[in-house]
Amino acid sequence: MPSANVNAIEKGFIQTEIQNNAYKEQKRIDKGVNQVIGVNTFCTDDECRIDTFKHDVDEERKIIESLNQLKKDRNEELVKVKLAELKEVAKTSKNIMPIMVEVVKTYATIEEICGVLRDVFGEYRSPQVI
Repeated sequence: MPSANVNAIEKGFIQTEIQNNAYKEQKRIDKGVNQVIGVNTFCTDDECRIDTFKHDVDEERKIIESLNQLKKDRNEELVKVKLAELKEVAKTSKNIMPIMVEVVKTYATIEEICGVLRDVFGEYRSPQVI
């Protein structure tokens, strides 16, 4: 039997509460009731310049090459064994942190680890709340 928290999440109650409270908070900020430094108090007339991320194709290539080299150099059999152990532990109510540390030490990638956890737990989709 699911807990009250699980039911609240599945029905979208928690997400609705977060949205409603965020809306109310933003209204208080907009009216000046709640002060946020740099937003509605202690502001300057100077516009703040924010450097945006620039995609570097050469850097991306280096990272991909590094990842491919890592996969060549690691003990692939050990990675598979530890990922399988992670999957088995994740199916239980046991703490997955100890096996997760072991998996990471084999140089399993985040993609591989998340794939195992996704197989066990599925992928969360927030309920559509109108």
